Amino acid sequence: MTFRLAALAFIAILAASSASAADDAAPITTHARPASKLCPDPAYPAESSGAREAGSVTLKLFISAEGLVEQTRVETSSGFQRLDAAAVAAVVRCRFVPAHSDGVPTAAWVQLRINYIMEGEDSEPLKTVAAVLQMRKYVDAVMPWCQSVAPTGEQPAFESIRQAWHARNDAVLHQAEQLKQDYYAGIRSGAQGQSPSAAVARSEASLESDIGRTTAREMAQLSRLSEIQQRDRCQRYQATIASGDFDIAHRLPEQYHYLSSAIQQLVP
Repeated sequence: MTFRLAALAFIAILAASSASAADDAAPITTHARPASKLCPDPAYPAESSGAREAGSVTLKLFISAEGLVEQTRVETSSGFQRLDAAAVAAVVRCRFVPAHSDGVPTAAWVQLRINYIMEGEDSEPLKTVAAVLQMRKYVDAVMPWCQSVAPTGEQPAFESIRQAWHARNDAVLHQAEQLKQDYYAGIRSGAQGQSPSAAVARSEASLESDIGRTTAREMAQLSRLSEIQQRDRCQRYQATIASGDFDIAHRLPEQYHYLSSAIQQLVP
């Protein structure tokens, strides 16, 4: 298999805190974040490309009130020193929009994650798996949440609709799981100079991060709505999912057909 490696920096803010205990009395209303035009993408080391190294690096950075990176440390390693070093080298060149406390720029710690992933035609199976499993994650998160905020008499309908969605889509979800395991089998057989199980674990962690990102964003938006807006949004979810418009074959026709074709090729 031929892989083309590219560094995609999902520079996501995982956590942020003020610079000192004295600052805790003043709430930080905005967190430090990379200034997009002043933050270059991490370079993918040539040696890592040749060795097919991939993974996620979580960094903790101390950002000054001027938006400069003053301290760095690796909180969670990718498992590969070269990738960790490349991530650090990239972020120290970044300029940040500093955190603000009551409108005043302030120094703060921030955690960022950078994902180094394999891209190219061989990553198509995992992209398909991610898209399909993301729909399951979404339904299994949104419907129970809507049930929890619905009037008592309407609550059972949400669980019934969730179960009906699974009844219509579980066969496709099973195919996605099969394709994922076949993809991981390829990673194990191609692992060079590293633990096959560790390589799979890193791919799984990156996949789960991608799957959960959209759902987490939607759930955060829901939680900020008023009670009336929440119920209105949930009624729309209920109608869409119950009608079949949110079924995988309907929402993701290209991935659905790709998955069916790929599974047929796996059958001896």
